[in-house]
Amino acid sequence: QTEALQAYRSGTCFLSDTQDASSFAADCVDAEPAAAPLVLLWGDSYAAHLLPGLTEQQHKLQNVRLANYTASGCPPVVRFSSTRRANCATINDHVLAQIETLKPDTVILAGRWSLYDGNEGWGLIEATEVHDTIAALKASGVRRIVVVGQFPIWTLPPQKILSRNYQLGMLTLSASATAALPADAASYLDRAALATESHTRQLWSEPGVTFISPSETLCRNGRCLLLAPRRNHEPIAWDQGHLTTAGSIYFVEANARQLLGR
Repeated sequence: QTEALQAYRSGTCFLSDTQDASSFAADCVDAEPAAAPLVLLWGDSYAAHLLPGLTEQQHKLQNVRLANYTASGCPPVVRFSSTRRANCATINDHVLAQIETLKPDTVILAGRWSLYDGNEGWGLIEATEVHDTIAALKASGVRRIVVVGQFPIWTLPPQKILSRNYQLGMLTLSASATAALPADAASYLDRAALATESHTRQLWSEPGVTFISPSETLCRNGRCLLLAPRRNHEPIAWDQGHLTTAGSIYFVEANARQLLGR
C-alpha cells in the first residue's frame, strides 16, 4: 500500500479527502521535454492508480509528458458534488483551468464509477454533467479524450483471496500462476460494480471519446485476474480494487496505444 500510494504521488498530485486544490504541487505536470505532447490524468483514486503504468510507458517512449491531477472520491465531472468530499467542485474547477492553460494533447479520465450512484453520500453523476465535461475539454482544444471504465472490485484483497483458496485446497500453485479467479471463489468478485460499466460506457458515448473497458483486459468469461501477468506473480491490486504498481504497469501496457495515442 505504501509503495502504491507513493507511486500515485499521494499528498501532492493525488489529494486526500482533507486537501483542496491549493495542495497540488507545481511538478504535477512535467516541464520537459517541452516539445513533447502532454497527457493529463484526471479523476479519483482509480485514475491515480494508472500513474505508475503511465510513468513506465513514458520512460519507454521518451517523447511524452505527464500531468497528474487526481483526488480521492472526486470523479472527473464538472459540477459534481458530494457530501463526503466537499472540495470536489473546486478541485475539478482547478483541473479544468489547468487544462485550459496547459493545452494537453490527451486527457485520461477515470474513476470508481460504481461509487457515484447517489447512495451513501458519494454523489450522483448526471448525464448533463458528463456532456458538459466533454464539451469543456473539446472547447479547451483537447485532441484526445480517453475514458477508462469500471475496474473490478473485490470483497477481499486479491492476496487474501489467493491465500484463502490455497489453504482450502481450491487453488494449486499452477492455478495461482494463471492469475485467474478460481471458479469456486466467484463470490469474491463484486458483480454489481462490474455491471455498472455498460451504464458508464453509455454516459460517455459521444463522438471523439475513446472508452477503455478494464474488464476486457483483466477479465475473461467471468474470471478476473488476481495476479499481474509477467510481473513475478504480484497481486493485481493491493486492496479491494486499487492497482498495485505491477498491476498498473500491466494494465497500461496492455492499453498503451489507446491511452497515449502512440
